[in-house]
Amino acid sequence: MITRLIMSTYLNVINDYEAGLEKARIKNKPIFLYFTLHGSSVRSTIDKQILGDWETYNKLKNEFINVWLYADDRRKIEPYISASSGRIIRTIGHKWADLQEEKFGEQSQPLFIIMNAKGEQVSSEIINYAIAKNGGLLPFLESIE
Repeated sequence: MITRLIMSTYLNVINDYEAGLEKARIKNKPIFLYFTLHGSSVRSTIDKQILGDWETYNKLKNEFINVWLYADDRRKIEPYISASSGRIIRTIGHKWADLQEEKFGEQSQPLFIIMNAKGEQVSSEIINYAIAKNGGLLPFLESIE
């Protein structure tokens, strides 16, 4: 079983949306965007059942730029008012949650999306925990080939 630390280290996970887009442009690879939470019991289940198998891990490692955005990241940023929601954004987590809602119309985590380097969704659907748990993540990753 692959642990979260191993995954994030060896998958070269990026925790910044813009940096992920830039790396995808440079490497000419699609983005595996994962909206998640640090403090979630569901997260460890996802790590074990969905992201933890070797075939999925290898596909993520070799074919995608991995961007994991934590909607509960409490690090402070310079406050600003969201253009889309009108809310005051004060933390990195609020920034990612606002991005998730603005771009994908979703508020719950976890959420999996495949995007191109332009920030456009290329997966035919957005996958949440229930779908990924029942069908596995591999068919979703293979859907863009």
